[in-house]
Amino acid sequence: MKNNSRHAYTVSDLESLTGINRRTIHFYVKEGVLPAPRGAGGGARYGEEHLLRLQLTRDLQKSHLKLLGIREAMDRLSLEQMRVMAKKAGSPSKPWDMHALDGWVGLVQAPVMPAASSSTPPAPAAAQTWERIRVAEGFEVLLRSDLAQSYRPLVRELAARVSRRGAA
Repeated sequence: MKNNSRHAYTVSDLESLTGINRRTIHFYVKEGVLPAPRGAGGGARYGEEHLLRLQLTRDLQKSHLKLLGIREAMDRLSLEQMRVMAKKAGSPSKPWDMHALDGWVGLVQAPVMPAASSSTPPAPAAAQTWERIRVAEGFEVLLRSDLAQSYRPLVRELAARVSRRGAA
């Protein structure tokens, strides 16, 4: 567990901070979305990683991601990456138009690889992170973070085409 010992929360604290009830928190531990707490019963203590995972899980489920996919994605993240994602998720939501998309593109701080070619092997599974972009109602694009730089112009063009089509 990538837990930071500066934070010690009870399950009641997590309920208050996230709005997720204790039965769901216990379910997430059972399903592996959350690591087991330190201690058991009323003495169980949760750390910053638990809080971040709960916040991210809540927000990712709003995007209709399945729990298994959320767990697998978070298992690949460092604590710092979770902090960054939680901060982004907590920012006010705005509709995905060209300006919002440009803002999102400016926020991405993932390591970038050169443009992909047929000879470029994919990144190792443990290093892959994905960004979900809502282009329009019911239309989303998943973009692997290590290729984000290469595909940003295409995503902008796609968003512009969808926007023009919606205006027609």
